[in-house]
This record gives sequence, structure tokens and C-alpha cells, in this order.
Amino acid sequence: MKKIIDFFRCLKGLDIALLLTFGFFLLFHFQMISLFREYGAIPESYAIAVVSATIGEAGICGWIRTTKLRHEDEEGGSKG
Repeated sequence: MKKIIDFFRCLKGLDIALLLTFGFFLLFHFQMISLFREYGAIPESYAIAVVSATIGEAGICGWIRTTKLRHEDEEGGSKG
């Protein structure tokens, strides 16, 4: 239990955004499965829009993290 608490304490803003995006995507996924079981189809244009937005959000977060790490490496390299 302590490891779980420590894990959530070390999360920063970008990590929280990614976890919330992942949680939203899981919730959406199960809703689409439920709709498919009930009606035999899903609203495809809505599903495509949500998946695209979710993947886009994750991509932007990854881009921000990569840029941040590259910037930190450049600063560390010039000091050393």
C-alpha cells in the first residue's frame, strides 16, 4: 500500500494528464462495447473523433516531455 501512495505522490502535471486520458479512454472503450452489445453497432464518427483526440492528446504530452528532456540534457551537457 505504501508503494502505491508513494507512486501517486511523485506524479507531476503531465503524468496526471496522461493517467486521466488513459482512464477516459478505458471508460469510452467500455461504453462503446456496451453500445455494440445493445444495438449491434457504434456511432463510428463519434468513436473516430474521440480516439483521434485521445491519441492526439497523448502525442502532445509525449512531445512536451521529449522537448523538456532534450532541453534538460542540453543544459546538463553545457555545465559538465
